[in-house]
Amino acid sequence: MNVAEIELELKELVSTPFDVNEFVYHFLEIYQAPATLVKRAG
Repeated sequence: MNVAEIELELKELVSTPFDVNEFVYHFLEIYQAPATLVKRAG
């Protein structure tokens, strides 16, 4: 993903209502963090 795509994804993320349980996962996915880091508990 290039810088412009990341910017668009971040703008979309911050324009949605804040969800404390999901925000960090979406943020990490935008930066293509490894799946083991993004894995949700439970």
